[in-house]
Amino acid sequence: MHFKMAPSGDYGELTLTGELTIVQAKELRLALIHSLEQSDTVAINVDHVTDVDLSCLQLLCAVHRSALGSNKQITFNPSDSDVFRKVVQAAGYARHVGCVRSPDKNCFWTGELN
Repeated sequence: MHFKMAPSGDYGELTLTGELTIVQAKELRLALIHSLEQSDTVAINVDHVTDVDLSCLQLLCAVHRSALGSNKQITFNPSDSDVFRKVVQAAGYARHVGCVRSPDKNCFWTGELN
């Protein structure tokens, strides 16, 4: 896994490439935390992710909840990643209703990844 954070004021884009599996979970966690320390709003780009597993989906959910508790926002950029979309759907994460913990009901797993 490789990541690149491009902060621009209160907004940043975290681009993830390669595999997002249990092997990379610790590195992914640190990249997400670091990104939220740099920007109030972070958009994740997964267009170049080649593999993803349930552990990383769970980690993304946990970071989303943590960001909400810190009055920060973390979202996905619109994605063309069929690999990511298929894993989200196969794992049962695809949703039509947003997260109940979010005041505006946003959720990683609605919209573009459905």
